[in-house]
Amino acid sequence: MQEHLFGEEYYKWIGEHEEEDPDRLRLSYHNDGREWIPYAITHIASLRRAGKKFQAVTGECMMPSVIASDIAVQQSTSADVALLHADLLARHISQGSNVLDMTCGLGTDTRALSRYFNVTSCEINALHAAMARENFRGNANVGIVEGDSVEFLRSVDSGRFQAIFIDPARRDNRGRRVYGISDCTPDIIEIYRLLMSKQAIVMCKLSPMIDIRQTLRDLPDASEVHIIGDGRECKELVFVVDPDNGKMRVEDVPIYLWNGTRECVLTYSIGEEASALPLDADRPSAGGMLWIPSAVAMKGGCFNLLSSKYRVNPISSNTHLYVSASKDISDFPGHCEQILEVIPWKSSELKKIKKRKLKACTRVRNFGMTAQQLSDKLGIVPGDDDIMLTGIMLSDGSRMLVMSTRQEC
Repeated sequence: MQEHLFGEEYYKWIGEHEEEDPDRLRLSYHNDGREWIPYAITHIASLRRAGKKFQAVTGECMMPSVIASDIAVQQSTSADVALLHADLLARHISQGSNVLDMTCGLGTDTRALSRYFNVTSCEINALHAAMARENFRGNANVGIVEGDSVEFLRSVDSGRFQAIFIDPARRDNRGRRVYGISDCTPDIIEIYRLLMSKQAIVMCKLSPMIDIRQTLRDLPDASEVHIIGDGRECKELVFVVDPDNGKMRVEDVPIYLWNGTRECVLTYSIGEEASALPLDADRPSAGGMLWIPSAVAMKGGCFNLLSSKYRVNPISSNTHLYVSASKDISDFPGHCEQILEVIPWKSSELKKIKKRKLKACTRVRNFGMTAQQLSDKLGIVPGDDDIMLTGIMLSDGSRMLVMSTRQEC
């Protein structure tokens, strides 16, 4: 029990020093005998590191009262994603249901889940458990259990919880990042039978690095996959496991794409992607449109479907960029850019570009060099997103450069 750390003096001290530099505070107070001082300084440092992590786009603030652990804030879910988790789970169970959060941590997911459900949240780390008890003091919808969540799960009767949420820790006992399901804690594959024995919907938040097809094999009762990104990168995969749904074929499990909290119109399965027939490959041309799939679409690998559904031509099977004559395409999971120039990969043309001293952002797709190497070779001055210079490999193995500017599609 460490709740005595977070008393009135703790909060008052943070209020007096929250604008000060945490490193200077550590130097100034390193001989201070008050036990809670290091935790208060960590709180101040963590708030700066978190930025807008706890501020939802809706304006809702999910800031914890206490952030006394650096690792807890690093591993915590953002406010927007936590609220999305709660909304997704609300599609499967009724409001007021009992939910077990097996991996409390800083408690952002617990806080979001408690908007709809009665949440029992487990935390094995004594300090983190004390933080959670303080952060949820007065919240009648949340109960904190200090201890091993797997052992707690073994002790409860089937049917006590209508849903189980689990966000396994992606660090090993040395603090190194891990990505495979079996390397995380707890190991979902190892406890899979135990989870299924509780007859509850299970929502698993997993690394964006894992393979979707293999994970569907590892979780044979999975009924949904959600690929969640922030507009620039894929942040996580969420697998919903429903023991009452009946085992679905891996090829038939629906996959949903999310850019932030916005669900993309395209929902598909691995089987649908495999059977989709893309349009013929085409070359970029000035005046046409270049279509760039979002990070979540890239992770989902729905490349044939993007072409067939949105009627855009792939540049090649391995480049994963598309072209069209028109920008009148709605709901494409990504964005479009108008092509300004198409430049052959010839020494004479490259010399001309170098003389122009272009200010642009560079990127490459299946090109044989990195974006930085391309910039260095052509003397490109780093710019904003207004002008893009893309190195592209065509179907015949030749290379070209495409200069484009982003459009509102």
